[in-house]
Amino acid sequence: PPKCTFPFTFKQRTFEQCTKEDYVLNRSWCSLTSNYNTDRKWKQCSPLQ
Repeated sequence: PPKCTFPFTFKQRTFEQCTKEDYVLNRSWCSLTSNYNTDRKWKQCSPLQ
């Protein structure tokens, strides 16, 4: 399975871990590349992340 990439950039902010930012379902997610704004690739994080 694809892995999170840290740090990643999302809306001019840098994240070092999974975030709930802008996720309607209030679940954690992460980017699969260093810049989500450019690539738009993401995955939902497991509850342990």
